[in-house]
Amino acid sequence: KSRKGLNPMNKLNVMNPCFRRLGHSLFIVLLMELTVIQVTTAAIWRVDLSQTNAPPDGTAWATAFPTVQAALNVATNADSVWVAQGTYFENVTISNGVALYGGFVGNELVLEARNWITNRTILDGRQSNTVVKVAQGASTTTRIDGFTIRNGRASYSGGIDCDRSSVTIVNN
Repeated sequence: KSRKGLNPMNKLNVMNPCFRRLGHSLFIVLLMELTVIQVTTAAIWRVDLSQTNAPPDGTAWATAFPTVQAALNVATNADSVWVAQGTYFENVTISNGVALYGGFVGNELVLEARNWITNRTILDGRQSNTVVKVAQGASTTTRIDGFTIRNGRASYSGGIDCDRSSVTIVNN
C-alpha cells in the first residue's frame, strides 16, 4: 500500500534523475562501443620507369606506377610517393601533405635505405612549363626531397612553383 496518497511509481520518479544520469552514461558508452572508428594509415605509392607489369597500382615496387604524376594523383594527405632512379620527362602537381621522395633503386622497404645522391632521380620539364607545381596553401608536411629538377620554363617558378605555400624542399 502506498503512504498518504503516494503512488509507488512516484518513488521511482524520485530516484529517476539518478537513473537518468546512469542511463545517459551507459548510452554514451554503448554508442562509443558501437561506433566504428576508421583509422587510416599513410600509404606509400611507388614509381619506377622500368615498370612493365599491368595494371600498375603503385602499392609495391613490382606494380609501381610508370609516371610520377600517376602516383601523385592517388596520394592524399600524409601519403608518400617513392620514385626510383631515372629521368622522368613530365610536369607534376603535388597536393598538400604529400611527401615526394626520389633516390630509390626500386627495391627498398624503408625510406632510410634510399640514396638520393647515388640513385639520381630527375624530373625534366622539357622546357614546357613549371616542373613541380605545389598546391596553394600546402603546409610543411608537403615535401620534395631527393630530385634533380631541370628544364622548367615559365615566366617565374620554372623549377618549383609553391605560391602561398610552406613546402619543405630538401636534398634536391
